[in-house]
Amino acid sequence: MRTRRRAAAALPLLVSLVLGTTSCGFLSDEVEPGAAETSAPGDPGAGSGDVRGDARPALLDDEARLTRAVRGLLRERAAALRGADGGAVLAGVADDPDAQRAQRVYADNVAALPVATFRYVTGDAVLSPDPAAGAEGEVRVGVDLRTRLRRLDTGAVSSPREMVLAVDGDDLRLVSDVPALADPSAGGAQPWDLGPVTTVTRGGVLGVFDAGAPDAAAVGEAVVDEAADAADDVAAVVPYRWSGDVAVYGPSDTTLLRALGGLPAGVADGLDGVAFGVRPADGGPDVAERVLLHPRMLRADEAERDRLLRHELTHVALSGRDDGVPRWLSEGLAEWVSVQPLRADERLISMAALRAARRGVETLPPDDSFSTGARSGADYGIAWQACEEVAAVYGEDALWTLLEAMGARGDRSPEAVLETVLGTTGDDLAAQASDRIVSAYG
Repeated sequence: MRTRRRAAAALPLLVSLVLGTTSCGFLSDEVEPGAAETSAPGDPGAGSGDVRGDARPALLDDEARLTRAVRGLLRERAAALRGADGGAVLAGVADDPDAQRAQRVYADNVAALPVATFRYVTGDAVLSPDPAAGAEGEVRVGVDLRTRLRRLDTGAVSSPREMVLAVDGDDLRLVSDVPALADPSAGGAQPWDLGPVTTVTRGGVLGVFDAGAPDAAAVGEAVVDEAADAADDVAAVVPYRWSGDVAVYGPSDTTLLRALGGLPAGVADGLDGVAFGVRPADGGPDVAERVLLHPRMLRADEAERDRLLRHELTHVALSGRDDGVPRWLSEGLAEWVSVQPLRADERLISMAALRAARRGVETLPPDDSFSTGARSGADYGIAWQACEEVAAVYGEDALWTLLEAMGARGDRSPEAVLETVLGTTGDDLAAQASDRIVSAYG
């Protein structure tokens, strides 16, 4: 499945394990003014600073000095991380065990990633807490983190963050750094923001897995090997240029899946996996592609997982060409590609699709209820068999011709495109798909 975007959800400021922004490799020590706005004062976040007293720290009453101090802290952190100087990184963190532990974990996480770009963009001003908050000696600021993973991303991903900083004399020290959004497709929380991770790389596939999950390293090796093979299989079928580079997330819970934008309400637990793109701060085409697996797929049968990976990587390989086309075509085409390496007797279909076909399918699955309505369990199978019918009757090239025509249809309806390209209707194609299912599976 590929997501259709919706508004991103805000992430609660306090998370059980909030990790700081660190990195290594080719880091920029520049801190650039930008459009990111500072946040209103509020809960100081995870951990606490070590500055308390009866008087409000003077630094909080001088906005210009405070702004310079924030940018200085970010510059020093980037320089320390670029030099892999963990001591200097932690020296910029509040003297709080939780904050120190979180920063150390996140530094390890990001050190395992192929980071090509890492820089902060700050707002034009830094807001100090409301005087009513008292002499807490803490300030909350908005920071936009721009990152790009080498080979995987075509541009920098924009990740809004909320930092809580503690005043230490005339200096600042980091207390917490939280993604401002939950939705990973909007630059929100990623696996390395939520806990310790382990990474595995093969060819152009980067796998990111929860380090604390049972057999994380062994499972990660297996999944990444399968994903690399799946990428080769997909590239052999999809007639568009694709590098085969992709990041695959294998979390141990559904936190990210539930936060992902574009999913119909209530379907996250029913999905085995989803492909999603991430856009840059200024909009425009996606600059990053990710595949997110449901935790149960880490324990699934290898053949089942292989097919799922081919399905999701088909969405990635299409590079947005299936955005905006009817869901039956987008998902049916991904299913069709996913079974190409399989023998006919290995191409399983759901019982829900078979039952629906026995009753008689009269319409193609509609976009607004695809995989969510009364026929939800059957929709993928019906969509797949509709694509099988197109390939069998009109030739495999007709699938790609239809995809491109649907993507460029403008104000024309999908029915009009079907009539133009294939000379048929959606209802006829649905009935033919139904007949194919009954004929092949009984």
